[in-house]
Amino acid sequence: MSQTQVITAITVVLIVAAAIILRHHASRRSPYKAAQESMPYQTGPIRHSELPASLIERIQKFEKTFAEVYPVTHQEWLDGFKRDANPEREIAIWEQMASVYTRFLKAGDFDAGVREEAFGLLLVRSGTTDVEPLFSDLKHLTEDQARSLLSLYEAAPQPVTVCNAESAE
Repeated sequence: MSQTQVITAITVVLIVAAAIILRHHASRRSPYKAAQESMPYQTGPIRHSELPASLIERIQKFEKTFAEVYPVTHQEWLDGFKRDANPEREIAIWEQMASVYTRFLKAGDFDAGVREEAFGLLLVRSGTTDVEPLFSDLKHLTEDQARSLLSLYEAAPQPVTVCNAESAE
């Protein structure tokens, strides 16, 4: 698979994940569980039986930030990061997203739809800079708001690394 194909595949996975998260209000299931059930791959193995207390403290901070738009339990957050090859790197990405999300929300009194779309855009942006194609699908954010939000995200994209089950063990 060429690098372009890998990047395209990763972008598609991120967009699908964002769509699942943005639609979670339609069902009572956790968006974490909904994503697990709908993705065409299995979640990876637990790679870290425990996370250091310092990482758990960092997770708890952005957990609160995203509680409304990504209402997963504390245990689901921990479970996800225990599966990451590099949880500290992933936590740093979520911290960047939380920082941008918080700064964006300070600019106005946004309804739930705007907040959900902002979260979805940040989730996709965390893995790629190619988010403009999503602007035509926005229902709550204006294009100017989306551009303003994304201008706050300065970190380089960190694409999701996809590996097969054999290489994950």
